[in-house]
Amino acid sequence: MNDSLVAAYQELLEVEKKKVDDFGLGEPPNPVSFLSTDEVKAVCVKNGIEFQQFISSGLLVQYPGLGWRTMHIDLIYRIIHIRNLEWQVPIPLEYRIEIQSEPVPDFGRYKFSEVLPELIPNESVREIILSALAKSKYEGLSSHQLPIIKELLSKKPKYATAAIVAPTASGKTLAFFVPVIVRAIERSREGRIGISSILAYPRKALERDQLQSFLTLIDSINQGREHQITIGIDDGDTKRFDEIEHGDTYREMKCIECSSSLLIEKKESGTTVKCSNCSKKYTYILASKDEIWQKKPIILITNIHTIYRRLLSPTTVKMFAGIDFLVFDEAHVYTDYLGGHVFYILKLLRHATSLNKSTPYFVFSSATIPNPHEFITKLTGVEADEIFYVDYKKTLEKAQGIGRRLMLYLYLLPHPESSVETLTEALVLAVTLWCHRHNLKAITFVDSIAEISTLSDYIFTTILDRRQGREVIDHLYSTRNTPENSYNWFHLAPSKIAVDQDTFRRFVLNQYKASIGIHYSQLPMPERARVEYNFSKGRLKHLLSTSTLELGIDLSDVAIIIQHKLPITPEGVVQRVGRSGRSSACLRVALGIIALQSSPLSTLYMFDENLRGKLADPSLLPPIRVGQSSANIKLQHTLSLLLYKRSLEGKPTFLTGEEYLRSKQAVINAVKEITSELNEDLLDFNAKVGLFDDKDMLKSQIDELRILLSTIVNISKDVSQSDFSQIKEKWDKILTDLENNAKIIRQTLQKISSLKTIFEKIQDLDRKVTSELESLRRLLRQAYRLCSKLYSVARSSYHAEDKSLIQRWYKVNSGDVEMVAKETPDSDEILSRLYTPFFAYFTNVMKGDYRAFRVKYGFGFDEVVKTLTDVTTSLGSRTESGLANFLKELPNMAKFLQSVNLQGLIIYESLNRIENELKVKPWGIDIIDAINLLLLNRTKFSLLLEPPSPELQLVGVEGA
Repeated sequence: MNDSLVAAYQELLEVEKKKVDDFGLGEPPNPVSFLSTDEVKAVCVKNGIEFQQFISSGLLVQYPGLGWRTMHIDLIYRIIHIRNLEWQVPIPLEYRIEIQSEPVPDFGRYKFSEVLPELIPNESVREIILSALAKSKYEGLSSHQLPIIKELLSKKPKYATAAIVAPTASGKTLAFFVPVIVRAIERSREGRIGISSILAYPRKALERDQLQSFLTLIDSINQGREHQITIGIDDGDTKRFDEIEHGDTYREMKCIECSSSLLIEKKESGTTVKCSNCSKKYTYILASKDEIWQKKPIILITNIHTIYRRLLSPTTVKMFAGIDFLVFDEAHVYTDYLGGHVFYILKLLRHATSLNKSTPYFVFSSATIPNPHEFITKLTGVEADEIFYVDYKKTLEKAQGIGRRLMLYLYLLPHPESSVETLTEALVLAVTLWCHRHNLKAITFVDSIAEISTLSDYIFTTILDRRQGREVIDHLYSTRNTPENSYNWFHLAPSKIAVDQDTFRRFVLNQYKASIGIHYSQLPMPERARVEYNFSKGRLKHLLSTSTLELGIDLSDVAIIIQHKLPITPEGVVQRVGRSGRSSACLRVALGIIALQSSPLSTLYMFDENLRGKLADPSLLPPIRVGQSSANIKLQHTLSLLLYKRSLEGKPTFLTGEEYLRSKQAVINAVKEITSELNEDLLDFNAKVGLFDDKDMLKSQIDELRILLSTIVNISKDVSQSDFSQIKEKWDKILTDLENNAKIIRQTLQKISSLKTIFEKIQDLDRKVTSELESLRRLLRQAYRLCSKLYSVARSSYHAEDKSLIQRWYKVNSGDVEMVAKETPDSDEILSRLYTPFFAYFTNVMKGDYRAFRVKYGFGFDEVVKTLTDVTTSLGSRTESGLANFLKELPNMAKFLQSVNLQGLIIYESLNRIENELKVKPWGIDIIDAINLLLLNRTKFSLLLEPPSPELQLVGVEGA
């Protein structure tokens, strides 16, 4: 589509949207809500387009006698009235249509041949870049890109931190990659070894996608050059050299010349990535961890988790020295708990990169940061006035003759008698058909793999298999074929296919069905790569995806995004809808359809303009939080500081395969070694690194960590010489008995309450019976309180490793425990006190007449006896199982629990966990896993920067 056609269509869409706002999209439609022929002609004339040419483009749908609809509003008209059968009420109950306009970057305004002489003074380097950019079909820079590249390439930059914040498809990647590639060429020409740039992405799929997109440019630069730009990906999927098999696929990537799979050719000297078909070699790609660590690629693609590990390893820590650029793309994901970790990792990284006195440039890129200065300050600790930032919108507003992208949002609330699942299924069917007609693509985002499975199974198995596509075919051949009939989908279907019902049915059950795919993280990497490739080539028209396609993936011809339910975070809608409408092929119109649940929160979004605004406009999002103040995070990075110090000193940090801990004794020795270095020297080292600003706080953290770890070291020897197995077995049994008998006491109390009600109704019964029953109730209530509290305190003491908690409880409650043990009657005593007088009453007063007894009181003699039997059975005798015997032993249990060496018991169990883990992982465990196992996760550290899982305890409510 040429720019004039796009501009004309967008103008007509805006005119039509205003009409729809005023007159609605009801059925039958209001004639004044349509575009008139005169309005279409006027816009065509304004944009220099022939009217007939515009009509023949298929962008408008004619409603005879009414007017014209744009293809987007025509689709929306059918969607807001969508139903599976014509006689049904529409699935949507309410809808809202909103439209926004954003500037499109003026790509190519500044030709490379004109601006590069100023940016790259070295003529040889400049010619290499110009040639490579031309081969990669880059023509020039936009008004937003140019000042960013100028700053990043300046020999004397004013800043050391930059924020590149702009909508998706605005050229952010090129803005940082041109400087990255220029410095890479300079380094390779000078023969300097080492990493020039690190590009960090939050997801592995992004790493692969970015390398694939860079490949053509890098390959062009490397052609015929002796000193090549090397590149590699270092993450959890990167194999060690000895793990690679000859012929392994290389990260499911494709050859840039023939699109065949790339394979790894393995020889003793190393690996070579080559095409499986045309045999083109990519000698500059380092495929194994060993080659990456030893040869150090000039450009390294990785993630924050891998950077963290490499900083703490003596083998790799010095690879960061002398770096030119560190780029963190999709930086908005580094919030809350993860952001807190990243805050400290970035500080370590700044120190590691400056070891050779160099000052690297830190670049943070994103589409959805509401206040870039504020967020980057929180994330990095750098002051706001030290951050370079070019305002995207203001910069383009100053430029002349720029295009626009229209963001069209359709909010749908399903009818109470329907569901959001039914709505989404219907949307997928209609939108997929529309995509086939216009040769475009769509993505439906679903934030749950289980829900994707449910939706896709219903679409494929039920609709397109068992029902033979009825939900699609009926929209064309079981209704009247007029455009104003909202149930009619003829204008959504490809005109060459919808020639007759048999042809259309074959299309629906074959090409149409095959054009819908699924994409989520747990799919095997080859399958994910195949889906992405087929989607990029147009073989797939519609994907049902989790957030795996939300960030960074290049999807230039996606026209529609469906959001199934509200996303987990508000910025998710901006990111996802931003995946669409990115090129003239889809008229630079992004249609985002948000299918809301019929829940109170979701319903608010339908009727609250401010809430909807936060879904569509990043500037309205609340300030982004970074959780560096978390006590657990600070404690983990106190340990990080020590491990970083050891890595710089060349000492083992027990985090990589060669240093893994393979025995219980190795774990104890490693913890002992680390504990010995938690001292004043670490405070001095921090003064050089600057990880923590508060010296007193750090000293407190060091002391806390030393106490936690030294306890293990000091007691582990005693534990190995003592038999804690029997103590642990007895401890667990007592807690189990306390929990189980507390439940029995509650049930018994309920029976006693029932029995008391019964006895109170028997008027001539000796009142001593109800008095005895009340005494028993009070006693068992006390027993319940003691058992429940003892169980709770014992667990709390154990988890806190604080023996004083249970000892204080025992000191206060031991008298009550003894009293309950002494006074609790057994079953014989209860029978004597309760059953004997009751039976005497029944025999003497009621003359043993069962019928008269039931008539008089409304319950039978047998019901009384059964309830009484339940109580006596629970109590049991003092020598057999039952509450009486259990409560008699309660003082001994309490005395044992408060006397146990809890630290020894806990460390005994911790060491057992170490041994069990080593049975599963004979290759060994790292020091972080070892510490977590030793501390029973009371303080949870994570190399993957995951938040600790809260311990949930279900506490009963005492209702007896």
